[in-house]
Amino acid sequence: MNNALSMTRMRKLTLISGVLAGSTLLAQTNNVAINNNGAAPNTYAILDVQSTGKGVLIPRMTDVQRNAIAAPAQGLTVYVTAPDAEEGFWYYEAGVWTRINPGSPWTLSGNATTVPGTGVGQNYLGTADAQPLVFRTNNIERARLLTTGEFGVGTTTPVEELDVNGAIMLSGTQASAVPVAGTIRYTTYSAVTPIAPFTAYSQTYHEGNLNGTNVGFTGWRKLENDYTEVKGMSYAASGSPVACNPAPASVALGTANGVDATSNITPFANNSATTHRVRHQYLFRPSELDVELNQLFNNPAATQGLCAGAQVASIGFNVIVNPGQKAWAGSVAIKHSSLNALTGAMDNTVDPAGRCVATVGLQPSAGVGWKTYTFPTPFVWDGIRGIVIEVSFAGGISAIANAQVQVTTNTGFNSTAYNHGAAGGTCNGTGACGNVPGLCTNNGVSVIRPVVQFNTNANGVSTAPPGTTSSGDFVNYHGALLVEGNLPWVLPTVLNWSAQSAPYYSFKGPGTIAAQQGIYDDAVRLTDHVFDRHFDGRVMSSDAAEHGTGRNLSIGEMTAHTRTKRHLPTMKGRADWEKSGGFALGDVTNQLWATTETQALYLIDLQERTEGLAVLSGTGPISPTQFEAAKQAVASMGTLTEAEKAVLLDGCKQRISTTTR
Repeated sequence: MNNALSMTRMRKLTLISGVLAGSTLLAQTNNVAINNNGAAPNTYAILDVQSTGKGVLIPRMTDVQRNAIAAPAQGLTVYVTAPDAEEGFWYYEAGVWTRINPGSPWTLSGNATTVPGTGVGQNYLGTADAQPLVFRTNNIERARLLTTGEFGVGTTTPVEELDVNGAIMLSGTQASAVPVAGTIRYTTYSAVTPIAPFTAYSQTYHEGNLNGTNVGFTGWRKLENDYTEVKGMSYAASGSPVACNPAPASVALGTANGVDATSNITPFANNSATTHRVRHQYLFRPSELDVELNQLFNNPAATQGLCAGAQVASIGFNVIVNPGQKAWAGSVAIKHSSLNALTGAMDNTVDPAGRCVATVGLQPSAGVGWKTYTFPTPFVWDGIRGIVIEVSFAGGISAIANAQVQVTTNTGFNSTAYNHGAAGGTCNGTGACGNVPGLCTNNGVSVIRPVVQFNTNANGVSTAPPGTTSSGDFVNYHGALLVEGNLPWVLPTVLNWSAQSAPYYSFKGPGTIAAQQGIYDDAVRLTDHVFDRHFDGRVMSSDAAEHGTGRNLSIGEMTAHTRTKRHLPTMKGRADWEKSGGFALGDVTNQLWATTETQALYLIDLQERTEGLAVLSGTGPISPTQFEAAKQAVASMGTLTEAEKAVLLDGCKQRISTTTR
């Protein structure tokens, strides 16, 4: 061995011996042992240090000194001393100093002997500083728990205790035997042995558990909403209350927003220098005549209309510019109409209740304002159908221009129809006081219509506060609503019927309401509607949907119906029985109820006519009430002309005595 080399090694050993005083240092070819028992180093350890009372100190420094190491080797380990906030063991790896956590790590295979809690020495998964706990997969953040307790899935900024950016899927049933209030589950409910009258069924839906103590508010309740929401839908509401004025009154129907003098619109027309024939019709829909319907569908600002059963004594047109009278013979008529709009062919139906007045000099001689035409007997509106005002006349050569009248510039439908005839022809309509229809040409229609004043006798004009229009949100439910009180549910398999009496669940299908407290029999609502219209002209709102368009037939119409159908108009026939497989007791009750009331009205009508005929056949003084009876009797005499009727009534008027009892 080289002496110089041996001396160097001896110096190193002597130095180590001095540093490790009290210990034995043993060196082998590839490793070194430091101990005080003389044991050889472990074969696989480069340095084997053993002691029962001492440890090993690695370099101690501040974090500034650590960071000042120029080129730390991979794996270099130091201890950062206090008072630095980063005190502890640090090692260098991949260009970064990393602190060795002094606590026990959570291992990939799980930990044992853990002690949960919040005290010293107890274990938890989380952060010890004011930093959120982040969960990652594939090095991408999936969830985060903030220091303030909000847990977010799919979001780094949760604002609720649980904030999920995405969908949540619930399945299965609750874990506990007794459901906890507030529990939500997704479940399939099957009634294998259903309770009558149900059949077996299966439904799958989400449920929430109430677990309350009040009857009817316990157990699971379905969470799905079986409806759709309608947002911002506009609607109209009619004014309330609506009153019918029994005294004589007048109402102008139609929005007065223009003036028109054209031959196609004004009732006072003459657009030719030759002999002329004119026929105009003006249609008013039921929704314009009824103030409630008018407010709902046409004009919320409307405050007046006609009462059902209104006695229209006369009608008028508002003349704005009057160039002078035209000496033409003509007529003004009024009748019911079932049309929704006029055509060039007009409404040629005959209405037994229609009225007509013949006139000479149709266009007023002078002045402006309302030009009225009085019928020999009042026209009674049935409250159901629309009304057609018809003007027909034959005119000669005239240099006088058409009178301008107040009009509605756009009714929204073809409300005016006009026929103009050639010289020598006639162009009179079905209500033209006996004139026969003749040659008519140049047929046309228009949405412009004159404003018409209806002047009534008794039971004439209905009034109401202005309606309102607005918009709001609505719920559109696609099923049916069943309202039966005192039905405690004991779900999922038992219904408690003990407090009830049959029948149960009078279900009539989607879009219906079945109410236990309503007036029903075998799913049929009992109703009384016949007397309503006869005495006050109005059908109760609860009956309007089903019976609002009905009317009592005249005795002649009833006779014709019975002769043809072989059953009364108020009773269903054999075909209806066979179609429905019989009638429910409530249905039969309704039919008999309506029939009895109708027959009573026929008796009342016959009594009034009999009293009227008795008045007509007498010669002595009569009371105003007896005169009204005579008027009704005369009005029903279809074989008499209007002139003959007028003669009879004039004779009765002269017999009226205010002292007659």
